[in-house]
Amino acid sequence: MAMCRRDLDANAEVIAEEYRQGKSTIELAAKWACSPGAIRKRVAIGGGTLRSLSAAGTNRLKRPDQATHQKALVAKAAEANRGRTIPISVMRKRARARQIVHQRIGEFENVLATSLRARGFQVSQQIAVDRYNVDLALPPFVVEVHNSRHHPGSRPEIVKRIKRLLNAGWHVIYVWHSVGKWSAGFDVAVVTDQIVALMNLTSSHPAAPRQHWVLGSDGHDPARQRRKRHQWPGIEAAGRVGDSKSSNPS
Repeated sequence: MAMCRRDLDANAEVIAEEYRQGKSTIELAAKWACSPGAIRKRVAIGGGTLRSLSAAGTNRLKRPDQATHQKALVAKAAEANRGRTIPISVMRKRARARQIVHQRIGEFENVLATSLRARGFQVSQQIAVDRYNVDLALPPFVVEVHNSRHHPGSRPEIVKRIKRLLNAGWHVIYVWHSVGKWSAGFDVAVVTDQIVALMNLTSSHPAAPRQHWVLGSDGHDPARQRRKRHQWPGIEAAGRVGDSKSSNPS
């Protein structure tokens, strides 16, 4: 049985309060046996403010049932894409999109970029290089901040990434910020000094083969941090491009 207008007007404040607590106009329309339009009118009469479409969507996602449904959709999409090869053209397009919106800016990247700019360098962040987005770009140098307990060279996907960057004509500097049990500090001033030293070292030989280095975020040589039971592979780029090394130029 439809609710009469007089009864809805009498309960306008109750309807507005229920709406403020998160119920949608559709849910309230079903409860009060009227149309969503009638609910919207009573929300206004009761002193409430109607949510925008964006706010309504956010409100739905906050509800436990909707959040569970959203997680299920994400899991289903991930399962459907498992083992699927993404075309290079799509990866490059995504990299260019991330460059525009500055996605995936990790810890310490902004701090290091600010420190290098204070030294007079032009620093670009999240620049698309082929299919990748590099943390900091100071052509022809790429600086990547690696937050992990594991050395960059221990991960095959990073080894492949370094090879491709080297072959694309970039020098690659990885700043390894060890986290976890063997956590190291991040001395921005020292790291900046080391990066500048490497840039000055190679500037006198612009035609030299591209190289890569791994710097410790606390100013120590990462080679000294290796445990005897860990030996990480070197990185060799195609042709004569690149030279694998850990370095402390100071």
